Amino acid sequence: MLLRQQAARGAGTTPGSAATRPRRRGAPCQAAPPTPEGPSSGDRSRRDEPSNSTSTSSGSGQQQAVPVPTGSAPPAAAAAAEAASTAPAPLWEVPWDAFEVARTAAVVWLVDQTAPTAIVSAAARLQGLPIDGLRATEKELLLLAAQVVQLAATAAILRAAAAPHAPLPPNWFSLRADAYGLMLAPAAAISAAGGGILLVSALSGMQADGVREWGQVVSVESEGAATAALAIGAVVLAPLSEELFFRGFLLPALTKWMPTAAAVGVSAALFAAAHPPGAFLPELLLGAVLGAACVAAGGSLLTPLLAHAAYNGLIVAAALALAAGGGGGGGGMPAS
Repeated sequence: MLLRQQAARGAGTTPGSAATRPRRRGAPCQAAPPTPEGPSSGDRSRRDEPSNSTSTSSGSGQQQAVPVPTGSAPPAAAAAAEAASTAPAPLWEVPWDAFEVARTAAVVWLVDQTAPTAIVSAAARLQGLPIDGLRATEKELLLLAAQVVQLAATAAILRAAAAPHAPLPPNWFSLRADAYGLMLAPAAAISAAGGGILLVSALSGMQADGVREWGQVVSVESEGAATAALAIGAVVLAPLSEELFFRGFLLPALTKWMPTAAAVGVSAALFAAAHPPGAFLPELLLGAVLGAACVAAGGSLLTPLLAHAAYNGLIVAAALALAAGGGGGGGGMPAS
């Protein structure tokens, strides 16, 4: 027995140790403690990957993942940028300030209102006659000369106004003809409207002013030179000078301070105010249609210019036809 105990001590065990103690029946086996191992290859790869979140410790010691911005714009800013990129660009970029626009308009207006009267009055004084004493042909030729002066003065004033801002942005005083077929439609529509206004005025006996704002319709008894001067002034010179200023300069300039539709209305009202009061409403309608045609054509002056010339041409032709039929030259119709 003693030898058995010594042998057991030599083996590092005692009779009551776990190595020699018999296991009770039904007792569970104890699992061996886990052996510490290094991270697996999958764990290492996941740990090496960049993460879009950072960990913050909470009060309980647990870590919570916080997302990190990836550099994309906020939704509101992205929507605003997209809306700005898809918004239509304005037709005209206006380089003038309010004072320059008002000054230019005032000078053009002054020339337009004084040149015809000044030229005709000077010619009458040279002959020692009142203005009414001039023959119809002489008066029409003088008025044609006044229109030439108006056109040249308007072009010179606008050129001087544009010089400090040269070169002007796109669409200013443009005569693009890339939509020529579309431009004929508003010209025909305006001509038809002018014919309707003429017939209504003639049949109702309304006095709405002459075919030109400063003269009377030339009757059939007038000389051919007077009729030719009237036609050239009404169909060529008047549309050129008026469209150059009202739709070429004033309408685009007003879009800097108001919506385009409002600019069309204001420029049409000023256009009508440049004519005698009896023709205000027809001229207001004409100015609004011409302004809308200019905008619809992308800012091209060719569309309102052709429409204006067609309108005046129809008015002159109808007036002469009425005069030849006994309607007389004093019957009125609005013409620009």
